[in-house]
Amino acid sequence: MNIGKWIKRNGSTILTCLGAGGMIATMALTVKATLKARNACLDARIEKDRDDLTKAEIIRISIPAFIPPIAVGTGSLICIFGANALSRRQQAALASAYTALASAFEGYRGKVETLCGLGTNAAIDKAIEQENQDILDDRPPWDEVQTFYLDGCDKPAFFERTMEQVMQAEYHINRNFQLKGQVTFNEFREWLGLPPVEGGDVIGWDDYIGEVAFGYRWIDFNHRYFETDDGLMVCSIDMPFEPHSLKDGEPF
Repeated sequence: MNIGKWIKRNGSTILTCLGAGGMIATMALTVKATLKARNACLDARIEKDRDDLTKAEIIRISIPAFIPPIAVGTGSLICIFGANALSRRQQAALASAYTALASAFEGYRGKVETLCGLGTNAAIDKAIEQENQDILDDRPPWDEVQTFYLDGCDKPAFFERTMEQVMQAEYHINRNFQLKGQVTFNEFREWLGLPPVEGGDVIGWDDYIGEVAFGYRWIDFNHRYFETDDGLMVCSIDMPFEPHSLKDGEPF
């Protein structure tokens, strides 16, 4: 993902941050401008040798000092309203896409019913529900030891853990990722109770590289069951965002 696409995707967030920062800057500039305007009025009194100035004179003398905070405050409001408008536009686009998808899906279901006969969609829904239930029934209980498979650094690992232990490792690596901004592949292996591998300390996940280059802010893990040639049921830990070089962001 290049910088342009990243900015377009996060436009509303960027504008909101700019607006918030602008309001803080406006307050700071206003305090500074107030002091500057007061000093200018004092100098004007001394120059004119008068104790008081008219309201028109005070306004005329003070306006130049307040131009910066007025400009920054106006820009901040534009950013805030722009973020709101952009967010509404994105929500409308998502709603439109969802409506189009739902309409196409209903049309597809209707065509299936027409070509294959009444009751076909109900039979398909029931078959899908049964298939999902069969998958759940085949999975070992949460606290039962099972065989897992983890790939990485050209050294795949088969190991035995409970699903609870694996989920805890995935949680802790993501917690460290959020706290530190960068974690290595060997850190994940350590949480799984596996020994480090060569090259595992220079690859991993980085919040900046991940968001800019790959589009992730959280390390996702999928669990996929498969059967080996010798009949062993194995749970594979698949990573949609694979560990990459922490130096340049290239996949390992």
